[in-house]
Amino acid sequence: MSIDFEKIEEKPEKNYKIEGTVLLNYRDTIKAQKNDIDINKKRIIDLNREIEDLKRQFKGQVVDLNSEIKNRDDQIQELQKNLKIANNNMEEMGKAAQENAATLEDNIKSKEEEISQLKNEINSLKNTNKDLNSKIEELNSETEKLDAEVNSLSDKNFDLQSQIKNIEDTKDELENKLSGQIDTLEEEKDKLTQKIAEMKEQFESEKQEMENKKEKELEELKNNLNAEFEQKISDMKSQHEEEMENLRIKYEGMKPSEDALRGRLEEVYLKYNGKIFVLINDNTGDGIFLTLDKNNNKWIMSWSEDTKFVERRTAERVARSIAKAGWQSEAGGARYGLGFDLDIQGENFVPDDLLRDQHEYNE
Repeated sequence: MSIDFEKIEEKPEKNYKIEGTVLLNYRDTIKAQKNDIDINKKRIIDLNREIEDLKRQFKGQVVDLNSEIKNRDDQIQELQKNLKIANNNMEEMGKAAQENAATLEDNIKSKEEEISQLKNEINSLKNTNKDLNSKIEELNSETEKLDAEVNSLSDKNFDLQSQIKNIEDTKDELENKLSGQIDTLEEEKDKLTQKIAEMKEQFESEKQEMENKKEKELEELKNNLNAEFEQKISDMKSQHEEEMENLRIKYEGMKPSEDALRGRLEEVYLKYNGKIFVLINDNTGDGIFLTLDKNNNKWIMSWSEDTKFVERRTAERVARSIAKAGWQSEAGGARYGLGFDLDIQGENFVPDDLLRDQHEYNE
C-alpha cells in the first residue's frame, strides 16, 4: 500500500492510517537519502577544496598569462619597428632594383653585341668547314692511292713468303749436315774432358807437395826467427844490466859520504830525478835543484831553463813535502830543514799550449 500524498496535501491536519512497512521503507529511504546527502556534502567539501586549488592555480596561470601578454605586446611593438625598418629597406631595395634594371639593360645590349659577333664567327666557321670538306675529299683521294700501294705491298709480301720457305728448306738441310759434325765434336769434347780431369788430378798432387814443402820452410823460418829474437832479447837484457850497473857506479861516485855530510850540515844539495830529490855535491848543471839554506830557515828551489812545466810542478809538490816534513838521509838520523819555508826561484810561467778555458793555474 502506497501513501496518497495528494490527499495528504489537501488535508494535512487529518490523521491517516499508514502501514508499518511503508513507514519502514520511508525510513530506509530517508536514511539512504541522508547517507547520500552526507556523501554529497563531503563531495561538495572536496569539490570546494579542488575549486580553491584551481583558483590558486589559475591565479598563477593568470599572472603568467598577463606576463606572457605583456611580452607579446613588447614583441608586437618590436615587430612593428622591424616592419617599419623593412619597409624602408624595401624602398631602398626598390631603388637599387631600378638601378640594377638599368645595369641589366646595359648588359643585355652588351650580350646582344656579343651574340652578333658570335654569329659572324659562326659564319666564318661555316666557310672554314667548307674548306675542310674539300680537304677531306683530297685525303680520300690519297687514301685510295695508299690502298693501291698496300695491294702492291701484299703481292711483294707473297713473294717474300715464298723466299722464306726456300730459306727454311735450306736451313733444314744445313741442320742435318751440322748434326753429324756436332756428334763428332761431342766425342772430341769427351776426350778433352777426360784429359782435363787427368791434368787436374796431377795439379792437385803437385799442389799438395808444394804446400807441404811451404809449411816445412815456414816452420824452419819461424824457428830461426824465434832463435834470433830470443838472442836479441838476451843481448838487450845484458846491455840494460850493464848500463844500470854503470849508472849505479856513477851515482855512488856522486853521492857524498856520511862523514862529509855530517861536516857540512849548512850545505845540502838535492836534485830531482823524476820521482824524488836525491843528494848531490852541488847544484850546478841542468835539472831541478833543492838547496837547504839553514841560516835563513828555508829551502831554495831552482831549475834550468829547459825544464818542462809539468815536471817542474811535480817537483814543486815533492819539494813542499820536504819543506814541511824535512829531509832525511839514507843513513837515517835527524831530519834537515823541518818546517822551513820554500823559496821558489826562477821564471814561473804557464805555457800557452796549456792554457784552456775553465782552467786556472797558480803561478
